[in-house]
Amino acid sequence: MQSLKLIQEQMLSVVSGSDEFYSLVRQLEQMSDAGDIEAALYLSWVYSHQGALKDFSRKSFLLCESIAQKTGHPVALERMADLLLWGVGLEQDKTQSFKIFEMLAHRGMLPLTTLAYLHSQGIGTRVDEFKASTQIILSAAQGDTLAFMLLSYRYKVGLGVPVSGVLSCAFAELACLRKFPGASQNKEMLKEYFSSIQEEEIQTMSKALRENIESLANKVDLLAQRVSPQSQEFAQKYMQTVIENISNLGLKELSLNEELRSANIETTGNKVSDVRVISQSPHILKVNNFASFEECQYLIAQAQPILETTLTQIKKHIGVEVDAFSGESAILSNRQTSPVNRIIQQRFADLLDTTVDKFEPISVLKYSVGHEYGLHTDAFDEKRIQDHQRKGDFGGQRITTNLIYLLPAIEGGHTCYESINKKIAGETGMAIIHYNVTSDNKPDPKSLHLGKEIKKGEKWLLRTATRQFPLYATNKI
Repeated sequence: MQSLKLIQEQMLSVVSGSDEFYSLVRQLEQMSDAGDIEAALYLSWVYSHQGALKDFSRKSFLLCESIAQKTGHPVALERMADLLLWGVGLEQDKTQSFKIFEMLAHRGMLPLTTLAYLHSQGIGTRVDEFKASTQIILSAAQGDTLAFMLLSYRYKVGLGVPVSGVLSCAFAELACLRKFPGASQNKEMLKEYFSSIQEEEIQTMSKALRENIESLANKVDLLAQRVSPQSQEFAQKYMQTVIENISNLGLKELSLNEELRSANIETTGNKVSDVRVISQSPHILKVNNFASFEECQYLIAQAQPILETTLTQIKKHIGVEVDAFSGESAILSNRQTSPVNRIIQQRFADLLDTTVDKFEPISVLKYSVGHEYGLHTDAFDEKRIQDHQRKGDFGGQRITTNLIYLLPAIEGGHTCYESINKKIAGETGMAIIHYNVTSDNKPDPKSLHLGKEIKKGEKWLLRTATRQFPLYATNKI
């Protein structure tokens, strides 16, 4: 029997559905049956990732369910919740998915910001912006940079919290200190928006928040000396400590009590309504506010730790068109997915009247100054489609490319379509969808496009594509 590490390395190079592939799967199954939890978790990912496996989602779910029942392993539980939310090859159950995510968050095994997103969107539960903001405040109190960005927005618009220019700008300042992408642009925009607020007020509040967050570490160290950090009692007392610490600031705007916080709980949701046809040939759509400001921050935070250079991606043979790109990118595969990813995919699917099993995994592209994406088309030639099939990808042609501007550059970075001489300037949350094929599914040369060089700032772009057939077909064997 080979080691798990060796099997994982070989899985990267074997053809899905080949004899070598199934030999490795059988070895993983034997290791799983023998009680190797890490092998079982990896096997569950293989099941959920491979379209050549019959009933792959159900196999993955049942395996994770077994692991969770035996060990309560958070990875197994989170994968169960994700599969139930995704609903591909398995009956979708958003309510049960939410319950699992909620349990993990309360145990400290899932970011509170993830639970906040579920509350904000009403995924498996009712929409509750007060609860969403409460979870984000608790996350910020523990020093979460993403939470700083989210609160800078929420205190600006009054979403689950009262409007507070000082807190909005102060949390933006904290995000700047952590160098979160786009934080400095956000801070300058907020200072202009709340023009009556003095810089001294912002710095005073920012310092108070920073010192409060830093003081938590000493209190947690003292708690760990009294209670085992591995115990359920520690998890409960840890959260009590967080709540007590944030309350020491004495700010009603940060109160976890709804009456004291006087929260605005209204939400406009993310209904896609502003769809504009930019061109009929090639067929291009533009959708303003397709993704919310908050969703853009979630996706940036998710991608940032796993960014790789273009050279690394080329070495992994991830698409020939990546040769034209000079920046960094991250692929959010089934091992790096989140509720935000799944909802974004579903939103695209609803708009395009298709199903989520036809979507390529989301990737996030980061352009810095000097980076560009040269002229290219996204459609596949017949040779590449056949090569995909040999590797277990039965999705066929790439019908549409779906882009979202997560963070537009300050200068440069336009998306340009050469055949119609059209240049599109991005805005946060704006989606661009272009068809890569003609009506008979043949590659459309008019879809030739590029991403202009970045002159100032950074550009962060979400990219996924809709395929002709399901990538995750369950009837291939």
